[in-house]
Amino acid sequence: MHRLDGRAFKNTFLIDQPAGTSNVLWSRMNDGKWKKYEPDGKNPLQPNKTSEAQTVELSIADVTEDLKTKDNVDNYDDQTIYNAGKIDGNYVVNGVEKAFIGWHLLHKNKFSFIVASASDDLSTMTASEIKAKYDNTITNYTLNVHGDLLVNYPKVFDFGTYTLGTSEQEPVSIAKGQINVENPFYMDWKLVVKNSTSGADLVDNPLLQEDATGFNVQLYSLKTGTDDDWEAGQILNIGGLLKGPETPLLTLDTQKQLSGDEQLDAIQPAKSMPFYKSDVNLKFHNGKADQYAKRPGKYKLEATWELSTADKVVDDTD
Repeated sequence: MHRLDGRAFKNTFLIDQPAGTSNVLWSRMNDGKWKKYEPDGKNPLQPNKTSEAQTVELSIADVTEDLKTKDNVDNYDDQTIYNAGKIDGNYVVNGVEKAFIGWHLLHKNKFSFIVASASDDLSTMTASEIKAKYDNTITNYTLNVHGDLLVNYPKVFDFGTYTLGTSEQEPVSIAKGQINVENPFYMDWKLVVKNSTSGADLVDNPLLQEDATGFNVQLYSLKTGTDDDWEAGQILNIGGLLKGPETPLLTLDTQKQLSGDEQLDAIQPAKSMPFYKSDVNLKFHNGKADQYAKRPGKYKLEATWELSTADKVVDDTD
């Protein structure tokens, strides 16, 4: 079976017509009914009235798009989502460490074609009649339309270096990052961020003291819903970092019910958003370091990022 990638393909049909014959291209989608391919009501395969064979070239892209848009029974399947594999990794942009998690997803549709004699009407022939006469000439293509559900997030929030005892001159240290979610298939998704700090990093860690580090989020909205022109929202305080692993630091959920926390409710995504973007600012009050730091050096907080979806996803076994 041929396989077409929905992002870009330039395949064409090369249809050979013997001398003195008249033919019609028939097509169907996902084993639906056979239909003549007649763009603008005309057969693109003109009768070959010559004494030599002729080759006609047709674009597969044009034929499949015609089937998608003009199929009255709507056989094109853009609801079933196939999982082509989990993805995760780290990368660096302009010296900033980032990470991503998600899934390679796709829609799949089967397109079938037969070049038949103009004297045959495949719409009235039985499946067995078509098989008997044209089984060895049927061409099948699978059109894969890719659309990864993907979360990009900061791998490291860097507060920089603070000198103990200088909080009056430098009251806060701020670490910045950005969360970006791509959701081309308009799925429900849930992102949970948890504090997973353990061991020695929990001991006398200024970052994890009461009221030490504020967690601020600023949601952006696409002005038109499709382009890259974003409008910044308010900077909202959603609490501190002093939470154990059983209590998420942050939950973004397209299905989240209103919690009554106006700040948290205001930054929630919707499945109708093909893109989600928010800035995260962690604001550490340096006076806490003056109080709790028992040693010089680095202090860190570990976090886990977990992505899930409530939508049905089918394993891609082909």
